[in-house]
Amino acid sequence: MSLLWNKQFLVFLFFLCLSASFWLFEVLNETTEQELEVPIEIRGIPEDVVITSELPNFVRATLRDKGVTLMGYQFGGTLRPIVLEWKNITNSKGHVRILPNELRRQLSAQLSQGTQIVAMRPDTLEFYYNFGLRKRVPVCLKGKLQAAQGYEITHTRFLPDSVTVYASNEILDSITVAYVKPEYLKNIADSTTLQLDIQRMRGVKFEPSRVKLEIFSDRLVEKRIKLSVQPQGFPAGKQLLPIPQEVEVAFYVPMSLYRSIDASDFAVSVHYKDLPADGSTSCPVRVDKAPDGITRVRTIPAAIEYVIEETKN
Repeated sequence: MSLLWNKQFLVFLFFLCLSASFWLFEVLNETTEQELEVPIEIRGIPEDVVITSELPNFVRATLRDKGVTLMGYQFGGTLRPIVLEWKNITNSKGHVRILPNELRRQLSAQLSQGTQIVAMRPDTLEFYYNFGLRKRVPVCLKGKLQAAQGYEITHTRFLPDSVTVYASNEILDSITVAYVKPEYLKNIADSTTLQLDIQRMRGVKFEPSRVKLEIFSDRLVEKRIKLSVQPQGFPAGKQLLPIPQEVEVAFYVPMSLYRSIDASDFAVSVHYKDLPADGSTSCPVRVDKAPDGITRVRTIPAAIEYVIEETKN
């Protein structure tokens, strides 16, 4: 019984392989299309030449022929690179365009007679180059960084803070900064480091093309300082008597600066030109001086009562 079963299995397996062979033969003899990658090589580039735009390493060619022929291209290693000689493609403008006809001509030369080129992507190769023209420009952020509630972004830093730009004279003159790709971050609480790409420009090469952005943040705390109100702009013979004579200056400050800020960093005053013309005895208090790095500065109270006393000269 076991021997009979083994013979039946072998017969089944034989006919299965035979059917698969016929099916494969039919498929390989059918006309079909397939996209293949064809490498590109540029030979003879002088050492002092800088390519300032990206070049593809290959083109994608859609070919039509029998399946067996296309399989030979894909797995047989018969497709050689499309070779472009530097001396034959360059010009005095620093801008090269390889038209579809040239790419198709080189590819067709290595294809079988019955193979058709249906499409090529890209069908035109274009790039810019120069002979080392360059300059250094600073890196800038093109975007928005927003701290989380109760925090403040104290400062940011790029590493490196400048990059080298390679381009034609005309383009170099117009470039003053290198922008990183727009970055929009919200709710930043902790200090953060990002790796960002320099925003590309046509015919321009940035080196390096990627920089590090360090974002430093700090928790905000409220601080209050008492200050005497000073008169400003009062004419001779008029003296301000503020009520009260002192106000509090309230502000938010990063914790790292909390101890370094004191009353000497501020000045509050009442300006004569701010006195109400309707006879009211209440006027606003101004903060005339405040240090950098603090936010939401205000006086408590925001306005005070006052009396103007006439004095003898």
